[in-house]
Amino acid sequence: MVSIYFGTGFRPSELRLAEYRDLDLKKERLFVSSPKGEGNWATKVWVDFIRPDVMPMVREYDHEWKDYLEDNGIENARYLFPNLHWHTGYYSEASFRRIKAKISEASGVDFSLKMFRATLTTLTVNGDLSRLPAMGMQLRQSNSETIKKFYADIQRANVGKQLKPAWQETPVIRRVETNLNEIRRNDLDAFAHRPPAIDFDNTSSGREVWRTRRDSNPRPAA
Repeated sequence: MVSIYFGTGFRPSELRLAEYRDLDLKKERLFVSSPKGEGNWATKVWVDFIRPDVMPMVREYDHEWKDYLEDNGIENARYLFPNLHWHTGYYSEASFRRIKAKISEASGVDFSLKMFRATLTTLTVNGDLSRLPAMGMQLRQSNSETIKKFYADIQRANVGKQLKPAWQETPVIRRVETNLNEIRRNDLDAFAHRPPAIDFDNTSSGREVWRTRRDSNPRPAA
């Protein structure tokens, strides 16, 4: 599932409803038989796997698909991800999300099915924006402006992640705390070495009065 999403840029529902016959391993492509917006603006087209590095896993899944049917005593199934326990033969959106959750738990990686289109676009286009129009065709975006906006939204969403680590180069809070600690330490050291101020008032009481900055209350001399 993850390999096909990442290799083609399919939308979540398009892969969930993909039929087994849509997969062409010889030409390394997948047919969009249930496109988003079907009946309105979407068209059914072949989409290439643009990440050859995922093809070994796709081929492995093809073998597992056949073994799965054989183990359950079924000769054939219509869907690429068949639900043998439901009359439709395919998984509902909620069931597909539960499968995704199991994959996420097993791998220790939190992800959403929608993120693969954005991730594939970023890894393919970054460093060479001349690929953007072709990427728009791969994702079946309606026009060039749509793919530009799509890519801009992806980049905008990553701005915070890219900029946040920069604070470590200029750690203001740590520097301020250091300066304040130095000021406090210097002030305390200076204060500790100040001699006490002694006042003698013998005109009225004959008592020696001590006043220090640490003790502003007068006390009798010993």
